[in-house]
Amino acid sequence: MFTTLTLYLLENLLCSGLLVALYQLFFKKLTHFRLMRYYLLTSLLLPLLLPLTTWISLPFFTKESIAPLSGIGQSFNANIAHWLYELPDAQLAVDQAASQPQFSIVAMVLIGLYLLGVIYFMFALGYQLHRIRQLLVQHKQEKQSGYWLVWLEGDVAPFSFFNYLFLGKSCQKMDREELDKVKQHELVHIKQRHSLDLLLLELINVLCWFNPFHRLLRVHLQDVHEYLADEQVAAKGAWQPYAQLLVEMSRMPLPVSLTTGFTAQQVGRRIRMMGRNRSGRWSLLRFTVILPLLASLAFLFSCLEEVPENYGNVHSEKDVALPTEAGRLKIGQIYWKGNQVFTDAELSEIFGIKSGDPYDSATVAKQLDYDPDRTTISDLYMDQGYLFFSIEVKKQERTDQVVDLRMNIIEGKPNRLGDITVRGNKSMSSEEILREIDMESGELFSRSKLIGAQRAIAELGYFDPQNVRVNPIPKREDHVVDIEFVLEEINE
Repeated sequence: MFTTLTLYLLENLLCSGLLVALYQLFFKKLTHFRLMRYYLLTSLLLPLLLPLTTWISLPFFTKESIAPLSGIGQSFNANIAHWLYELPDAQLAVDQAASQPQFSIVAMVLIGLYLLGVIYFMFALGYQLHRIRQLLVQHKQEKQSGYWLVWLEGDVAPFSFFNYLFLGKSCQKMDREELDKVKQHELVHIKQRHSLDLLLLELINVLCWFNPFHRLLRVHLQDVHEYLADEQVAAKGAWQPYAQLLVEMSRMPLPVSLTTGFTAQQVGRRIRMMGRNRSGRWSLLRFTVILPLLASLAFLFSCLEEVPENYGNVHSEKDVALPTEAGRLKIGQIYWKGNQVFTDAELSEIFGIKSGDPYDSATVAKQLDYDPDRTTISDLYMDQGYLFFSIEVKKQERTDQVVDLRMNIIEGKPNRLGDITVRGNKSMSSEEILREIDMESGELFSRSKLIGAQRAIAELGYFDPQNVRVNPIPKREDHVVDIEFVLEEINE
């Protein structure tokens, strides 16, 4: 779970950063304010959705799209972590250990910090909403046409929140023309529901508080809100007197940050934007640059493949029968990927299936699994310490009824033997028993040696051969596996 969350958060940051950079490079100085607003809202939502393509198969953005698209690729997993077929009790211990979450201290600390951040920003948002509610409760409200007018006692800058327009004492001293311009400005925010944009941003920021690009998005979004309002007010007369009014209003404080209002930081940019020539129609083509970016990100995220945390668990996915006549499919090419310990030639030789052989999913799975009568790929890896390696077999049917096999191997890391202990022995000491087996702490794990050790103990004559059990205790973070032999004395 931790690695999955980490991957998602990194993809979220990458997507946000690219979208914000794109805005600053191509759109920031345009005057297509409505489209700029939609772009910024899209830049807020897409980083939440695009990383999900890592786990969702898209019809055109898949890892198989790199290969020839002559058929429909299907796959099944042959996980070889069930490595003690002769020892069911030992296998149960491996399954139970592997099924438990493997969290490191660092992972727990990072998750704890993330949750603390979520709680902090959730309370911060709640406090802002509470402040607005207090203003509504403590001050007089007047019903107007389509909104509520709230007169505040303090000398604060005008602002609005949803369909509430807040005016301070300074507005009471304005002449009628100036007050009308202030109201017109804030009514644009109300009618276009700019408060909903800011509230959405804050809600997403509660979950993605670690994302520094949200601060830039907030600044840009508030700027665009003001540009939209300024544009409509300035269009009804000369913009210079209105710009002077903005300067005067910007000197007053804004009581709640979760609102749209007059702020000093924006005044310079707003005045420059009002004096700028309108962007031409050809500049609208700039917004098309987002399409190749989104396509590239969707392709990148869908091609990322995370090694699952429980890849040591016993599982298999049975192949789905293809709609072809039984026995008609032949094996074409066999590709090996991810193997570093053994060459393609070594694996192909042990695999035993070659090009031209009839294709059968059960036969493929059998050739990969453990077989006491022959050496398999499972033996190659298990005897070299690769306790939790797995193979994902992907098949791709050609139009000529030939199936290519792509063998994706996750080798993992080699595991060494930790403590080797014996329990249940009375007739012989643990030291005497351990001298009879060909296993020592510190050496690479070997399934063949472990099965040989079990047999050697069974042949000592002191213990019930049917009850020589093995409890492996894997420590994945250290790449070590402890071995415990559990014995039962022969009743004389």
